[in-house]
Amino acid sequence: MKKNETLLKKVKELYENGLGYLRISKYLWETKGIRVSDNTIRNWVKELGLKPHEAKKRKEGAPPSCKQRLKLLETENMNLKEEIKKT
Repeated sequence: MKKNETLLKKVKELYENGLGYLRISKYLWETKGIRVSDNTIRNWVKELGLKPHEAKKRKEGAPPSCKQRLKLLETENMNLKEEIKKT
């Protein structure tokens, strides 16, 4: 995929407005008919010197993430194993 100035400007504008690499890729495909991978867009963003987006903070009371659920299940499993050993 050849990059031109107008395409880079559009990618920069979309990225600064908070869109991620995949969303930009999808937008370019659906509106302009240009197929660009998210990895290519990631490289372009680095070339443009833009800073990566900040990770969004989880809200209080939000359901646990996959890693947190897995950790909870593992600790619950260990507790159950200990109870079985005791009896």
